[in-house]
Amino acid sequence: MDIDTLKGLSACPLFKGLTDEEIIDAMHRVRYRLLTYKRGALFAMVGDECLHADIIISGEMTATMMTLLPTIIIQ
Repeated sequence: MDIDTLKGLSACPLFKGLTDEEIIDAMHRVRYRLLTYKRGALFAMVGDECLHADIIISGEMTATMMTLLPTIIIQ
């Protein structure tokens, strides 16, 4: 695991209070993958099944949900 990934995970509330060694150990116990998205990329669609947890290591994400009506809900 590279230092930038470890730094990003350390900032995540899920790993709050854990040492770097504990985070590394935890990540060695699970199967994970690192993905990169370009600005403006579609991350998920309404109705998509959620199969795993996603943690943003760096950058930011804005979630917008479209309803069946022509309305935009920003959360």
